[in-house]
Amino acid sequence: MKLYERYTKLINTNEGVLITDPADVFYLTGYSNPDAWILISKDGAYYMTDARYTFEAQSCIDSSYNFVNVERGLPKTAHDLIELSKVLLREDSITLRYFKLLSKDLSCHFDGADEDIRGMRSIKTAQEIEIMQKAMNIAEKALAKLFTQIEEGVTERELADRLEANMREFGSEGVAFETICVFGENTANPHGHPGDRKLQKGDAITLDFGATYKGYKSDITRSFCYGFAPEGYAEAYDAVLNAHLAVLNNAKAGMTGKEIDALARDYLKEKDLDKYFIHSLGHGVGVEIHEEPFISIRGVNPIVDGMVITDEPGVYLDGKFGIRIEDTAVMKNGKLATLCCSDKKLIIL
Repeated sequence: MKLYERYTKLINTNEGVLITDPADVFYLTGYSNPDAWILISKDGAYYMTDARYTFEAQSCIDSSYNFVNVERGLPKTAHDLIELSKVLLREDSITLRYFKLLSKDLSCHFDGADEDIRGMRSIKTAQEIEIMQKAMNIAEKALAKLFTQIEEGVTERELADRLEANMREFGSEGVAFETICVFGENTANPHGHPGDRKLQKGDAITLDFGATYKGYKSDITRSFCYGFAPEGYAEAYDAVLNAHLAVLNNAKAGMTGKEIDALARDYLKEKDLDKYFIHSLGHGVGVEIHEEPFISIRGVNPIVDGMVITDEPGVYLDGKFGIRIEDTAVMKNGKLATLCCSDKKLIIL
């Protein structure tokens, strides 16, 4: 089945789906283009872009799409293509300016379908999972090499640069997101930015990073120490690791995101550490680093086979250290299977 045919299930005979988000466009075509829209109806799919991209797009995208070279703006072209009674779109991926143009030029009724349109990407095909496994392999090879490149006095920013260079060496098209590389007390910031803090003996280190391969992302976090572990670190690390494993070992297809989040949160509560777990357990990964489904206390939808999610509990002690352990995993045959193979025991370099 062509990917765009998934979206035709949302519409009736005289309706359509307008895809405006670049990540959704890439998902449907495998071609990255920030200035393209796709209009889907029961009659087929129209790929709309301008002359800067038309010829390359035609050579990269399968012939099931009808190509339209845009000259007068996307809203007007959509009107010329087909008359529809209703068009579904993502309200979170279209600017107010374009929506006003659409409302002016098209006579159809517009309706938001954010969750449905985003949700189409949440169940991965076997081919997508294979690509994501490759992206994870690249990230883990880069980490293994980085362990040989860590020395006292290196800054957070310098180490992040080395890790990103390693990923490029092993085949990454680019970082999956801004690399998090923090030392010592900075590890207590879950999304701390790499700076000029120099590595010292007794520092905790947290690395949260990912590679991009064929447009798909990987996401992994590892926490470890340099020289020796600070006071209380080993005990907290053991608790976070066991919370992480409680999810990998006990999550089942059909459980909601909230129920899976609770597997880790409840374990940390037993250790009186839940108050230091200040973010959700995880999220979906694919052509974007954060996508459906979301594994949090607000996650009401069931997690099913084919979904790829992160498992990343953490504990953050302000002014001291933070610990996060993250794998990306796929729900397969009713259970979670990690895409990671790197060791998760406490490492002291």
